[in-house]
Amino acid sequence: MDNIYYRQRQAILSLPEDNDKPIIWIVYNNDMVKGTMRLIAELRGEEFLSKIKVVSKMNSSRYNGRIYFDPVLLDLLGNGNG
Repeated sequence: MDNIYYRQRQAILSLPEDNDKPIIWIVYNNDMVKGTMRLIAELRGEEFLSKIKVVSKMNSSRYNGRIYFDPVLLDLLGNGNG
């Protein structure tokens, strides 16, 4: 499995179970939102997904909560795609 996606899966699996604030998971663009939501549901279940808002970096300032950056986003920004 590609290292980027391995890190994405590991990050999703490491998200805290007990959240007093919603989790905001930031991805690179709108095209990545649905795929990431599908992956979160696959790895952690639909109930866990209901506690998370997956948004693109362009829409992230509209939401309050604990912010987590998708490792794929960080790799893309690091490669000058910001």
